[in-house]
Amino acid sequence: MPAFDINIVFPILLGLLALFILREVLAWYWKINRVIQLLEKIEENTRTGTPKQKESQKPKKAGSSLFVNYQDQNVKKGFFG
Repeated sequence: MPAFDINIVFPILLGLLALFILREVLAWYWKINRVIQLLEKIEENTRTGTPKQKESQKPKKAGSSLFVNYQDQNVKKGFFG
């Protein structure tokens, strides 16, 4: 009995290669790699305390809210209030 039989080793190696290729295709299809990157970014932001803010996400000046505080402006209440 030969120690190195090509009829056994070649199909095993071919099967392993197919599994590695199939794994990458499935990871791409299910966006697993992207999910891992996002989770690592979330973990980094959680460990550092505060996330890095972009220019568009920096807090605005006081009083520049989208909502109006009518109590500060002495506006009469509506029909039901």
